[in-house]
Amino acid sequence: PLLSSVLPVNWPDNEWTGQMKGAIRADNTNRLLIRLLFQTAQDKPTVLLIEDIHLLDTASLQLLQAVVIQVKTLLTVMTTRPLRRPLSRNLAVLLDASDSSLLTLEPMSPDESVRLAELLLDSRRLPRSIEELIRTRTQGQPLYIEELVYALRDSGTLQVVDGTIRLTGNLDQFELRDVSGSLEGVIINRVDRLPPTEQLTLKVASVIGYEFGYPLLRDVFPIDRERNQLRDHLGSLDRSRLIHSADAGHETEHVFRNRAIRDVAYNLVLVKHRTALHREIAGWIEERHRGELDGHYPRLAEHWKQAGNPVRAIECLEAA
Repeated sequence: PLLSSVLPVNWPDNEWTGQMKGAIRADNTNRLLIRLLFQTAQDKPTVLLIEDIHLLDTASLQLLQAVVIQVKTLLTVMTTRPLRRPLSRNLAVLLDASDSSLLTLEPMSPDESVRLAELLLDSRRLPRSIEELIRTRTQGQPLYIEELVYALRDSGTLQVVDGTIRLTGNLDQFELRDVSGSLEGVIINRVDRLPPTEQLTLKVASVIGYEFGYPLLRDVFPIDRERNQLRDHLGSLDRSRLIHSADAGHETEHVFRNRAIRDVAYNLVLVKHRTALHREIAGWIEERHRGELDGHYPRLAEHWKQAGNPVRAIECLEAA
């Protein structure tokens, strides 16, 4: 039952776990997770990958620290943005340990940038003008390269036919619109080119969060007559590589391709509409998961905070 807090399952408490509350329950859950990782890493070579550790809260960092210290047979790989010194105590233990190696990733070279663009388009060679744009405007940032390539495709500036890229639009006009001037500008351009209902789907999903499920999206979607078409809209957004759709049957069925897309879509929603959506989303979660809110308190706190209800947000933070 302790795993119900971290896995998409709902196992009822037994006579032991039913007595565990607060810090005691958290400690036992952590010990169970560490034991499971230990047993897994004993049986076969195992890698644990944790992305964006700069976003982790203290409790998560403490668990990660315990895993690294106690499960010596586990290879743990962590990614982060550049961190400011001095590091927090938990991060310092993780990154400054004698058996840790710190690799600093530099921007991609111009040639590597062009090669990445070719791979993204499943092509053997870029036109020289597109090559030059990739080399001079992306500064070797992989995410920027990816979004710029898809913007070129979505705008009709280029087409890929049997692995060959054809320049089918005016590249000068593409640059004049300044969609290649910044990562945010590229993403905004891609969103603006979507049909209105797909734009709205992306924006409502962004208010739910980086990860989101179909049932919640459907129930809070503001246009009733479009709710039956949401699956089609999500499929189109997946094909456009703005979101990624996983197997159905899990509440978190969809995820934004990257956090930059989610942040841009979220900032395109008017504040008054965001506030109303956050309120509706929080109410939906509390109603849908009544009696089993333990694993939902952190995101409930965020939704109530953004909905302008700090009292309820604080209650959820305390419960979390």
